[in-house]
Amino acid sequence: MKTLRHIGLALAAALWIPLVACNDLVKVDNPNVIDPGNLGDANGATALRVGALGDFAFAVDGDGGGTEGQTLVSGLLSDEYRNSDTFGTRQEVDQRAVQPANVTLTGVFRLIHRARLAAERAARALAATAPDSLADPRIAEMWNVAGFTYVMVGENYCSGVPFPAEGEASAPPIATSEIFNQAIVRFDRAIANFGGDSTRLWTAWVGKARALLDLNQPAAAAGLLGLVPDTFAYVIEHSAASTREENGTYEFNATPSLRSSCCSSTRVGPLPPTLQTEWRPASSRQRRR
Repeated sequence: MKTLRHIGLALAAALWIPLVACNDLVKVDNPNVIDPGNLGDANGATALRVGALGDFAFAVDGDGGGTEGQTLVSGLLSDEYRNSDTFGTRQEVDQRAVQPANVTLTGVFRLIHRARLAAERAARALAATAPDSLADPRIAEMWNVAGFTYVMVGENYCSGVPFPAEGEASAPPIATSEIFNQAIVRFDRAIANFGGDSTRLWTAWVGKARALLDLNQPAAAAGLLGLVPDTFAYVIEHSAASTREENGTYEFNATPSLRSSCCSSTRVGPLPPTLQTEWRPASSRQRRR
C-alpha cells in the first residue's frame, strides 16, 4: 500500500511539473512591442521619434502591401498617375467620382493624421526628456514632420478638414488657410529651436516657404528659400526590411504590381527602385528620384 502511495505521489509531482511549465510558456516576451508605460523616459521618447518617422513615410508614400499614401492618391486625382487595376475605390479617385464610403481614402486620411499625432507626441516627449531641449535637433525634426502633414492635408483636401487631438474621434473643421497657418506654427517651432543642426533649420524653412506659397505669399516664400542651399533635399527613406517599410510609390508603379502607371506620353518605364521623396528649396514642391 505504501508503495502504491509513493507511486501516486511521484506521478502527481511528475504531472504538476509540466503544468507549471505550461503556465510559463504563455508568458512570451515580444521585443518588438513597447509597453506604453515605458515611453515616459528618454528611451521611450526615442522610440516615439522612430515610430513617427515610420508613420510619416507610410502616410506619404504608402507601403508594399497594397496601401497607398498621399503621393499616390493625390497623383491619381490630378492625373499624374493612371489607375491600372480593378479596385473600384481607386477607379473612383481616377475618375474624380469619389463616394463618401470610399474605404481606400478613409485609410489614407487616417494615416496622415496618425503621422501628425505621432510626430507631435514625439516632439513633446523629446522636449520633456532631453538633458538640454535647446540642443536636441530631434525635437525640430518632429515639428517639421508635423508641419508637413498639415501642408499635405491643406493641399490635398477641400477646405473644412477636422484635426482631432490625440484620444479624440472628432473635431471642428478647419479652413484651408488655417491649416497652412497651423503648419507654419510647427515650422516656426523648429526654426526657433533647431538644436544647431542646419538640416533641421533648412527643412523648416522649406516647409514654411511651401505653406506661404500655398497662402499666395510668393515673395515671403522666396525670401526663405533664398537662405537654403540649392542642393539641399529632405529625403524620406524606405527599407526592404518589411512590407510596411517598403516604398508604396515605387511598388504601385513597378512590375508585377503596376497598380498605377504614369499617364504622360514621355513615360520611359517604371520608376526606379531607389525612388525617394525629396523636398527641394528650388521650387518648394515635392520631387522624386
